[in-house]
Amino acid sequence: MVEINDGITILPELATIDLSLKQQKSIRHFKHPAPVREVSLITHRDFVKRRLVEALKQSIMASIPEKILKNNKRVVVPI
Repeated sequence: MVEINDGITILPELATIDLSLKQQKSIRHFKHPAPVREVSLITHRDFVKRRLVEALKQSIMASIPEKILKNNKRVVVPI
């Protein structure tokens, strides 16, 4: 729809990884400071399955592309 009507859409960076070369050429990035999102994994302090949570964390981190792991330029603004 965006390609047909010359519209715009906002995509998370992870969603742009599998785009075709033609589609990637159409990407425009935000100027600094670019918006970011934070994903947190929070458990209760008495949660006993810490190894399970650590395994989940490792699995998630292993699936994130290197390019995104290196992109740590972020400013957290409380809301």
